[in-house]
Amino acid sequence: MDHVNLLGPSLAHIANHKAGIMRKGTICVTCEQSPDAFEVLMNESRKLSAPLEVATEDQTSSVIKALPTIAHRTNTATAVQVVRNVLQGRDGYQAARAFDEHDVTRGLKMCRSLGSFREISRSPRYFFLDTAHNTLSLPVALVWFAERAASLDHQ
Repeated sequence: MDHVNLLGPSLAHIANHKAGIMRKGTICVTCEQSPDAFEVLMNESRKLSAPLEVATEDQTSSVIKALPTIAHRTNTATAVQVVRNVLQGRDGYQAARAFDEHDVTRGLKMCRSLGSFREISRSPRYFFLDTAHNTLSLPVALVWFAERAASLDHQ
């Protein structure tokens, strides 16, 4: 709910605005949504005859499942599904099938989010930085911090 001030007070309001990107006959990809938000997206996709696909973590590679937070896993799974759809539309089913875990790993190595869920080790100290979120997404950052801190305690 990053855009509450601009797009409305509920997930359904925000989904309504975000559904504005949908185009007739074009496959749309989303991540798992609240029931209210999903209903808005589904209604718009039906109106536009635009198939709506839901990318989930369990459909993805072990590389994505190993990412540090639900935000990373959800965003990456959605992006991978979009890439597969583009490849399938452009080059056919075989090209989409050929986009595999190696490609995802290589793509993730080339991505860098400078302010989001950063870990910096300066022996003997370890720093956790997250400057890319607001108070609504703070619980995700707190879970990440707690999990990473606990894993360091066990090293």
